[in-house]
Amino acid sequence: MPLSIGIITASQSLNSIRSAEQEMRKHAKITYLSYHTLSELCDLYSKNFHRFDGFLFSGPFPRDYILENIGAITKPYRCFDLKDRDYYLTFARILARHPGIDFSRVFFDAEIELAILRNVFPEGKGPRMTMNYTPLEYRGFLRTAVYERALDTYRELWYQKKCDIFVIRFTNLAEQLEREGIPHFSLRPCKESILDDFHALIGDIRESMLQNSLVACCIIEIPEASRTLENEELLESALDVFGRSQNCNILARKNREHFEVITSNMEARKITDEYKTCMLSSELNQKLPFPIRIGWGISFDVIDAYKNAKKAVLACQKNRNHYTYLVTESQEMVGPLNSNRSISYGLQPDAQVSFLAKSLGISPVNLEKLVSLQKTRYMYEFTSSDLVYFLEITPRSAARILSKLEKGGLARPIRSVNLSGTGRPTIVYEVDFHTLSD
Repeated sequence: MPLSIGIITASQSLNSIRSAEQEMRKHAKITYLSYHTLSELCDLYSKNFHRFDGFLFSGPFPRDYILENIGAITKPYRCFDLKDRDYYLTFARILARHPGIDFSRVFFDAEIELAILRNVFPEGKGPRMTMNYTPLEYRGFLRTAVYERALDTYRELWYQKKCDIFVIRFTNLAEQLEREGIPHFSLRPCKESILDDFHALIGDIRESMLQNSLVACCIIEIPEASRTLENEELLESALDVFGRSQNCNILARKNREHFEVITSNMEARKITDEYKTCMLSSELNQKLPFPIRIGWGISFDVIDAYKNAKKAVLACQKNRNHYTYLVTESQEMVGPLNSNRSISYGLQPDAQVSFLAKSLGISPVNLEKLVSLQKTRYMYEFTSSDLVYFLEITPRSAARILSKLEKGGLARPIRSVNLSGTGRPTIVYEVDFHTLSD
């Protein structure tokens, strides 16, 4: 069944969007939801929300109007955004129709990046940009007054003979400007830009569908020394309170020596703030008078999600602070959650990392963690203390890893620092894994 996409657009923008229609219809079912006035916009969105897998907005204004007047858009969406090519094409369109035009007397209802202007115009010869009013500043007044505010700006500059041409983003104002004889061009994305955003939305929808189909399992263990019937009852009660207080759709049950929480990946992402923290572990650790170990597992079915949760719990057992860990459907270990040292790394390092680790005599998982720190935290300088902190290893092991990286040509000492003021200085190494492909 093809994906279904609703395109919410000002009626005057339909023609430009239709330039990409033939290509879009090859990949999805397209329905246009056009509006003439803002009063129609919210009603149009509300009545059609459940019909589509995702939405495209003709610009940031209708999207923001929905966000402010209805609330969060809970389905995948994108808005047609202006790319560099769209500004260059607009300059060319104006020049083709008005050879010799003085662009300093052209008013753009948008903020153009200086790099774009410098590529085209000499210093001070570029177009004028938004002054009293801009789509980026309409939060300062009622959106329902935006159209009139924009028209007032155009009229003032036109009648004062300060501008000869107006390039507008609000296509719904084109008819009024035409009636008043004010020269104008519409600033709109070209076919290629429209297709860029369309294909990006297709990717978002497929990713959302994949994520929504995933199952999450959370295993909660009470260490054997604290495992009593009374403590198990306290944990069961705390799980019930958490589910109700957070309005979470979870199923909690006791399974022999531990408790399990089964839910959707969407709920798991909420509870873990997109795999960064864990509200559940924070609340349980705060309310329970005994320690617990928590591991999350994500996969395509409950059995595999449970297996991944067991891997996460094992990591929690090894951690002296018993932080929470999570294993994704792609065998990425994320954690420790609720900690500044949280990183994501593959439990099954790829062939390139494994080969390099073997040649250096380093654990593949530790090498994978270092590569992850560079990719996700942009860390390129390390001390042995950094490795102790992030890899949770001994100082001797950290020094050994840095020494092996140096011998392998992947690290070099760049300076020494004395962090304590006494004792031996600490060597800072620059580590470079650029030879490893992403």
